[in-house]
Amino acid sequence: MKSIALDLREEKIRDRILYQPDDFLSTTITDKDIKMILNLNQDSSDWKLISDEKEDFQVYKSKKQYSIGQKDKFMLCKTVGTLPVSYDKAIKSDINCSTRHLLDEMCTERINLDYVQAGVGNNNTYSTMVTRTGLNYSPLLLRRYYTLVMTTVHDSERQCYIHVGKSSKVYKKVKKAENEKKFCRNADMLYSFTYYKVNENKTRYIHVFFVAKQKNVPEKLYRGIVIKRGKSIHEGYSRTLVEMAKRNFTMEDSHPSLYNTLLDFQKRFGNKTWTIAE
Repeated sequence: MKSIALDLREEKIRDRILYQPDDFLSTTITDKDIKMILNLNQDSSDWKLISDEKEDFQVYKSKKQYSIGQKDKFMLCKTVGTLPVSYDKAIKSDINCSTRHLLDEMCTERINLDYVQAGVGNNNTYSTMVTRTGLNYSPLLLRRYYTLVMTTVHDSERQCYIHVGKSSKVYKKVKKAENEKKFCRNADMLYSFTYYKVNENKTRYIHVFFVAKQKNVPEKLYRGIVIKRGKSIHEGYSRTLVEMAKRNFTMEDSHPSLYNTLLDFQKRFGNKTWTIAE
């Protein structure tokens, strides 16, 4: 597995955050991860608009490529859109277990490995889920597999929910067979889904994700993959919101789940915000 090393000190809008491979050895989500996402959510000159064919969502990619280890490159990508529901309903549609597959059709596999409750035998700030996740961006690319640690938090000042996850190399609960699958590639990842309150019936969402570059694959294909993922996620919200509306946006009483990480956060912190350079 390669290592992501993000040196964002050159990007003024990114608060000079240095993201090192050691950050992917962590067993939990940290304030540094959350601040990283809040910085990436901001508009900046580093984002290039590559699709705005629909009024309710746009797709961007970073103008620069970033390093993964010593050889690989990846593009930082972002989808921004609006949803016709409150941000409370939007986050429920994201983190509800039985409807998550409707939102992200590129996610071909998701296995829950562990639930780590903050403060129970550890010094973690936030409770987290650990999953083994497979993503199939395109039939022309190797399927990516990630061992992810993830959580959901709420920023009371910005009035937004943040579902953030990253790969973690320290978990050993992945079966040997998972690492021997053909036509796949183990990879590192940092991603987020953020839901900002616009009003009681409207939410602005931002999905930040990476597309690792593969040798001998033209730039035009990657542009198409990024746009395809943006469209897929936006269309996924439509499917998920319809299904959740049938359930009156009632969350499943299941544990462990990402919803439990949010409940734990609200119980531990109530109101909380993160300070970053604007």
